[in-house]
Amino acid sequence: MKKTKRSRANLALLLTVTLFALIPNVAIAGDHLHMHNCADGEVLKSEGEQWVCADDDTIDMLAELDCMIDQIAKFDGSEWVCADHSGFAISGLERVQENSPFDSIATKEVTATCPSGKKVIGGGYLFFFGGPTVPIRTNAPVLDLSGWIVSGTNFENTEWSVSAIAICVDAM
Repeated sequence: MKKTKRSRANLALLLTVTLFALIPNVAIAGDHLHMHNCADGEVLKSEGEQWVCADDDTIDMLAELDCMIDQIAKFDGSEWVCADHSGFAISGLERVQENSPFDSIATKEVTATCPSGKKVIGGGYLFFFGGPTVPIRTNAPVLDLSGWIVSGTNFENTEWSVSAIAICVDAM
């Protein structure tokens, strides 16, 4: 099979997406990077707590990299190298839903638990009610990433139900 080279633009996009996926605590939604309009010859650089436009005086370390279509740029601790993309694959994707009873109990908490050997990578909730919207108090992963927890309180004394949804993958 003939290998095809990635274009620089595609390589940069893949690298950016891969880095956002690997860096913990990076908030993609609501970030402030989109607010910067750097001039020609400038790039965004981190200055501790903030991003600023600055002269592009860095060496393009990826310019000489010659990765094939099934490889990504990866830093091995001392230099950037082409590596197989397989190390970043997600496997065993599974959606788990746990429903609370449909009744008039005011406060409910429900956890969608990932199957053994899996960790949560996302989640959310659904609620069903016979009255006003119920305020959701908790909508977050369980601390050990074993599932997704949702809780809320219905102050209207009407029947309602809440469901927790966990998106799980094989633990690495």
